[in-house]
Amino acid sequence: MIFVDTGAWFAVATARLKNRYLEDHVMIETGEQLYQAIEQMGLQRILESYRNEILTKNARNFALLAEGPLEQLRQLQKQIDDYLQRVEAGGTPAST
Repeated sequence: MIFVDTGAWFAVATARLKNRYLEDHVMIETGEQLYQAIEQMGLQRILESYRNEILTKNARNFALLAEGPLEQLRQLQKQIDDYLQRVEAGGTPAST
């Protein structure tokens, strides 16, 4: 018999849906939003915490818990790169 931690499963499923929504609907348009996105990159600390607390005890749980923050970090990095490319091309002022 396989036991599933429904709380962890629900959290992962919710994070995936949220990430898909954010990926489709969020774009950095101002310097202030850029600054906020850079601050959100602090998610790396969460991953470090997961690694220190969970990885050595249960690698599978670590992989499940890290999946959402990793995807969010990838999306933030892409949004930052896209914004900076627009700024360099003269499409968006960096100081707003």
